[in-house]
Amino acid sequence: MRYFDTKTRTEVFAESKTTIDSMDERVKAFFEKVPEDKALSFNEHNLPVFDNKVVVSKEELDLASAISEYKSYLLSTDWYYARKMETDEEVPTEVIEKRKAARTFLRNNDK
Repeated sequence: MRYFDTKTRTEVFAESKTTIDSMDERVKAFFEKVPEDKALSFNEHNLPVFDNKVVVSKEELDLASAISEYKSYLLSTDWYYARKMETDEEVPTEVIEKRKAARTFLRNNDK
């Protein structure tokens, strides 16, 4: 008899502690084509289930991308302030202004 191993997500021909008969109703979704409005995921028992797709607008993606870029910029320029503390070398004005803009953007948009 063929079985579906829920741990490795493959068909096997021998039983194990994690196998379910591949013709079992609980496993059918794994072998079916995923409907356009659904996404295939796995439940707490590692069985396939169809969930509603999460629709994200272009604006939401753009905002998430901008937030990520501003956070990366802040992280990549933190060293200027460590250098300032250690050597008293000034932080470039351009860096100060861009960091200020990044913090303002994040304060207004990063919920």
